Amino acid sequence: MATAVTQSTLPVLSALCEKSLLRRDPDGRYTMHELLRHYAANKLQAAPPHYAEIQTRHCQTTINFLAQREDALNGARQNEARQEIAIEIDNIRAAWEWAVATKQPDLLAPALESLRVFLEYVGWYTEAVQLFSSAADVERATTSDKSQLFGRLLVRQAWFYHRLDRFEVARPLIAQCHSIFRDAQPALPAEEALCFLCLGNMARAEGDFAQSTLYYNKSLAQHRLVGNPHHIASSLNGLATSYSERGEFDQAHQQLKESLALRRKIGDQKGSPQSWLIWVLLRWVRPGMRR
Repeated sequence: MATAVTQSTLPVLSALCEKSLLRRDPDGRYTMHELLRHYAANKLQAAPPHYAEIQTRHCQTTINFLAQREDALNGARQNEARQEIAIEIDNIRAAWEWAVATKQPDLLAPALESLRVFLEYVGWYTEAVQLFSSAADVERATTSDKSQLFGRLLVRQAWFYHRLDRFEVARPLIAQCHSIFRDAQPALPAEEALCFLCLGNMARAEGDFAQSTLYYNKSLAQHRLVGNPHHIASSLNGLATSYSERGEFDQAHQQLKESLALRRKIGDQKGSPQSWLIWVLLRWVRPGMRR
């Protein structure tokens, strides 16, 4: 990312390394001594237009880096993608803070789903709520509380509230999102699916399996419109669990069989074992299937 942000060539960066002004790590990343970084930042801030240009370019480059790993996060390269994002997490936080501070939340739009998937994997639910909330507040203040971007930020805020078991906070946010996505042009089926998946998870956690089955079916229908196999498999897993809790084991097995096939097809290293484990457990508890 260094060449894109600084618009420098590799020979220039190599020359700076030779003068010990930069260090190049084995993974190809460039680092700078903290005192030198602080000095350079002060110099940049003394020239506000140039500083804003550099910071915005850093934000755009970092967000594009994150967005480009969305598919990999759910497929065969998921471990590699997570490691790449983890290495750049300070840059990602800085980019997010810059977009929020300068009231440019639209800069963040390409990477919302990548960030959600990564933050869920590492379990940083509280930070996730803060990040999506800060951007949503700016979008509401500068644009509208009816914009598609506001809804996309809000549903991810709700998602992590539900992961924190704050269902009483998540549900009103989801209701607000539905009112935005219902009239969205063009339609946003992936966002609606995330709303229903969230509602399904909460209903299942509260033991309302009839309601969770309804929500998971709605989520699945929306995900099928988009055609993302990982997300389809996620809805299928939730649906299978709800069916099993209701004693509808044939239905549960049918959903899990499709989920496992999809996850294997895309090389989902995390989801495939989960689907397989649920499959095995269902075969064990299903009447007449115990071995």
